[in-house]
Amino acid sequence: MKLLFILLSALSSFLTYLDSHILHSDFTITVAQNVSQPLTYRGTYTMQGNCFWLALLDFEASYDGKTFYLYRDEDKEITLSTPTADELCQTNPMLYAKALQSACNITERESEGVYTATLTPKNKEAGIQRFVVRWKGHLPVSIEMREGQQTTTLTFIKPEYIATAPSFSIHKDGAYINDLR
Repeated sequence: MKLLFILLSALSSFLTYLDSHILHSDFTITVAQNVSQPLTYRGTYTMQGNCFWLALLDFEASYDGKTFYLYRDEDKEITLSTPTADELCQTNPMLYAKALQSACNITERESEGVYTATLTPKNKEAGIQRFVVRWKGHLPVSIEMREGQQTTTLTFIKPEYIATAPSFSIHKDGAYINDLR
């Protein structure tokens, strides 16, 4: 039982470390259905605690701890909103991992310095079947989520911790502000 406690604390320790450090990384996100060719996209991600900035395809999304910002190049519009906890979890995979900890059975293992935590919902009727977090040292390697016939994999490319936090808000000259708060 002592070994189980040590293993279960590895994911919590990793997520706690992320809360107090500024992570920056490029990434790929791959979405695969069981019967179709996977789609892969590239982006950039910066986070500290529950605050984050994300650039993917033609949009940017960020959360500064109070306001959620969404900007699309095509629309030249910044939408401001006050997100729910569920909405934040859908855009920040580390917050989702934190939220899942209490609702999931967690198995962890370490191999060649890479830790893997597999979270499986206790409620079998939950939409998600599996959530896997992999990290090495204090740096994330990948996150994989299985829901229905779809598997989404976020792979971090050259993740690093940076010293200065960026602005976790979005400001664009000439953009229309759509304030839904």
